[in-house]
Amino acid sequence: MVDLLGNIDTRSMAIINERFFDTDAGFRISAQKALKRLPVRADIFLLNTDYFEQPAPDVDPMLVHEICHGLDQLNLAPPGQITDLDRHNAQVIFEAYDPEAWSAGHNGRWDSI
Repeated sequence: MVDLLGNIDTRSMAIINERFFDTDAGFRISAQKALKRLPVRADIFLLNTDYFEQPAPDVDPMLVHEICHGLDQLNLAPPGQITDLDRHNAQVIFEAYDPEAWSAGHNGRWDSI
């Protein structure tokens, strides 16, 4: 991973990369709680540079998915009814990800936000 904004010090970036070196994407509010050695408080949005050149239809669902993680972590998931279309879209996203990704904070709510 690389720091696009240039505001993460080298030591912190190394700690982040130890954990997320092969990640496709991620969103973590208060990442210092998961990365105990991280010396600063941080909210982290990760996107693997492999996706920078991918077409929007391939990347956009993943970005929406990660934003949903952020909303869920902040308890800002909007109230409302979940429709059959919502469930269908969630299943499509779910099936598109590698099974190993499901240990990364997928609690069953992200797909319904």
